Amino acid sequence: MLFANQSAESILALCDGVALGVKGIRLAVMADQQRLQQIIARATVDVSGRSVPVAGGMKFQSQEGNCRLSILVTPLNPDRVDADLDARRCALIFLSDGQPDIGLNSEIVSELYGLTESEARVEALLCQGLTMTEIAERLSISNNTIKTHLKSVFHKTHTRRQTELVNLINTGPAGIGLRKYR
Repeated sequence: MLFANQSAESILALCDGVALGVKGIRLAVMADQQRLQQIIARATVDVSGRSVPVAGGMKFQSQEGNCRLSILVTPLNPDRVDADLDARRCALIFLSDGQPDIGLNSEIVSELYGLTESEARVEALLCQGLTMTEIAERLSISNNTIKTHLKSVFHKTHTRRQTELVNLINTGPAGIGLRKYR
């Protein structure tokens, strides 16, 4: 079962290479579609309790370059929703559009939240939509080191989940393009 609000439908109607249908969101580029499916699979709730759902995100740009989307997927427990959901594996997908990818100013993020250089690098890659494993590979450090950095970042930013952290950073001064003037 799939629900979409009017904003999501409007965003997708203007975006080449993305379609919303009965089977969900479809991206024209196969590699992007596979990545989105992996993110959704990690975020869906497994009621057997054998796996822990994990939020994730990615950026999408149409091949024509006229559409840029940030896609954020977060687990949803169907027992906590007032809708009549037959499916037991649920996730919420948030789309945002229209913002040019200006990149985060790591210096400002570090100053705002008191992050070390290593913590800021991990946070920046997380905000770009990379998974913990991808971040560990990119920085050539262990998953445990990533977890340690994230735990510290959560503490310093007063967040508890990756989705909260990404939202805080992307919608805060560093994410909206604040520049430091001396």
